[in-house]
Amino acid sequence: MISNGWTITGGSTLDLGGVSKLEGFAGYSEQTYLNPGLTTPAFVFGLAGVWNGYEPLVVRPFVVRSINETAYANYQDYLVTTIGSEFLYTITSDWTLNAGASYSLLNYTPVPGTTSGAFQHSDNFYRASLGLLYSIYPQLQIGPLYEFAAGNGPDPATSPNYNRHVIMLRIVAKR
Repeated sequence: MISNGWTITGGSTLDLGGVSKLEGFAGYSEQTYLNPGLTTPAFVFGLAGVWNGYEPLVVRPFVVRSINETAYANYQDYLVTTIGSEFLYTITSDWTLNAGASYSLLNYTPVPGTTSGAFQHSDNFYRASLGLLYSIYPQLQIGPLYEFAAGNGPDPATSPNYNRHVIMLRIVAKR
């Protein structure tokens, strides 16, 4: 579907004395589909934080909500809300342990008048990862990462029902 959209948001950052920081935004988004002239309005928001109250540990929680288009012909779009956190633990000056987890809820909006089995439904996605990074130089890190991802939902035609295990070698370059 061809669409036009607009979003208006406002945000702020709050530094809580160098140990913690919060960044957030909130706004309104609207997606209008040119054929057949449907509109999806939504309240959108995001909140992210950084906590470093225990020196070798950094915690970065987040939550984000937005409208996304879908490739499925019977659905015009979906609202996605994702919540999660990233954890970084400095073992030594050269070694860092990193972990993360997130959960996403996708609420699909069917195209009105669709008769081929489209119904309003939600899909769930889960991700978790655990990795280790070695600093070759301050600007270059390398290490293994394991990631588990799963998705499920009620519609066998459009819902991704899977479990995936990935092991990779990560190379991180910083400026």
